[in-house]
Order: sequence, then C-alpha cells, then structure tokens
Amino acid sequence: MLTDCSAERFDFGVVEGRAEEAAFDAGLVTSDAGALLLGATDRAIDLVGRFADCFRDHRRPDLIEHAVGMLIGQPVFGISLWLRRSQRSRRVAARPADGGAGGQA
Repeated sequence: MLTDCSAERFDFGVVEGRAEEAAFDAGLVTSDAGALLLGATDRAIDLVGRFADCFRDHRRPDLIEHAVGMLIGQPVFGISLWLRRSQRSRRVAARPADGGAGGQA
C-alpha cells in the first residue's frame, strides 16, 4: 500500500551548534543504523550504566556473574530496536566480542 507523505525533511532544530534534520531521499538504506546510533549514544553518555545505577543490587557479590549494566543493557537495546526476545538474545549472543550495539562484553 502506497502512502501520500508531504514532508520530505524533518527539522529537529539546532543541537550544540549543528542543524539536526532527517530526510527520506536516500534511496535504499538500512533500518539497522539505529543500532549504531544507540550504541554511540550509550558510549557517549553512558546511557545503560546510568540507567543501571537506578537499581539496587541485592544479590550476593560472590555469586554474581553478570553486572547489572549487562542485565539491563540487553533488554534496553532489544526493546529500543523492536526486536523479539528470541531475536534479541541470539543477536547479542552471536556477537560476544562487542556485546552487541552497547559494546558490553
């Protein structure tokens, strides 16, 4: 089904002195670029780490295998990128060296 869209560009204003805008005239592109942007954002502002700091960890320290940030990061990226649970787990597990878009090992 074709749609009639009138906006060719969306202006998001100026951020840190740079014009932010989106355009849909690039032809064939990938929608996976959102993962790159989310990963870069996480590395720049420690998004997952700051979110993980909101949780109190009551587990026994001697039994912990995965930090709270790792446990929080996987669903944050999965939900943000609209992946089904099974896809999310397989994709992150398939890239153990970089831990997926979040860069967490």
